[in-house]
Amino acid sequence: MNSQNIYKTQNPVLGFFALYLHPARYIEMAVTHNIANELTDPTYQKAYEAGDYHLEDRRNILMSNCEASRDVLKNSIKVSFLRAISISLLALLIAWLLGEISPSLPLASNKLFFAVSACLGVWGATLQLDPKPESYDRNTLAEKIHGIISSVLFVPISIAAILQVMF
Repeated sequence: MNSQNIYKTQNPVLGFFALYLHPARYIEMAVTHNIANELTDPTYQKAYEAGDYHLEDRRNILMSNCEASRDVLKNSIKVSFLRAISISLLALLIAWLLGEISPSLPLASNKLFFAVSACLGVWGATLQLDPKPESYDRNTLAEKIHGIISSVLFVPISIAAILQVMF
């Protein structure tokens, strides 16, 4: 029996959307992803082909592990977002007290772009500092999703920094 045809690693971007839109589907994706990773190990592969890899037992263990890592991931995203909002509001308050900004309209689009970029960068930084799902091989679906979110959050601040230097 070829396990590579049955279990495949999952797309972390789809996993992110499933995390919030279809939590049961996320767990199934995470378990499938983890089994696929295990079966790339020659020891597990031999046990699977010999019928000694107890799939249902592994699925049950991995399901509880995936539920725990899902909870850690969702909490990390939520807490880091709340911290980023708090830091951003504190920065706005300080800028307002120093007279650097005023609540008048229209807002300058370049300042708004840099402010939003900075907020996303702060979110990415706090996400990296918060506890994250961890495994011994660093290859679970939750870990991959965490890495992608962190990377994506740093893109706008990187672009803003380059634009600020160039212009």
